Amino acid sequence: GGNWQGPLLGPPYNTSGWAHFVSEAGYRCQALGVDHFQIWNEPTRQAGAWHGTDQQFVDDVYLPAARAIRKLGGKVVFGGWPGSNPLSEFNQLLRHHDAWRLTDVVDTHYRPVDEWISLMNWTALPDGPTGLWQTEVAPPVPPDRSDQWMGQPNRLPNKFLRALYWAVSAGRWSSPDQY
Repeated sequence: GGNWQGPLLGPPYNTSGWAHFVSEAGYRCQALGVDHFQIWNEPTRQAGAWHGTDQQFVDDVYLPAARAIRKLGGKVVFGGWPGSNPLSEFNQLLRHHDAWRLTDVVDTHYRPVDEWISLMNWTALPDGPTGLWQTEVAPPVPPDRSDQWMGQPNRLPNKFLRALYWAVSAGRWSSPDQY
């Protein structure tokens, strides 16, 4: 890991060391056929996976890593944006220092299809992201933490079919990695 580590789930102490670590990890993963790299999963305080500020995340984690990945010819995935935080906050982070310019795919978790429309605007920009993903789709856990949702067998197929219909009807689908 090198000497980049900062506080647990916080910004790195050494941003250039972080970028070097990402380069090395990216190089090794590319040798295994990986070409898309998500820089951090659920990078928010509310989700519990990030303890810095939004600006620290973009400045000290996302942008250095995105530059390193792009330098390797890889694709950058911004997100794993959690259902705990509004998409308006995600959109604001994409604007911070034009992070969207170093983003190939915007990625969310647990969003209904109708919320994706606001993110589709990013894919319409000439140099913007070309993909829109949702990488976690499981329904929320009930308050008693049971798996009662499993008793609703049509829940996940319904969500997938709605997503597929939206992606196909939204047009501009030119790559299997786009939606």
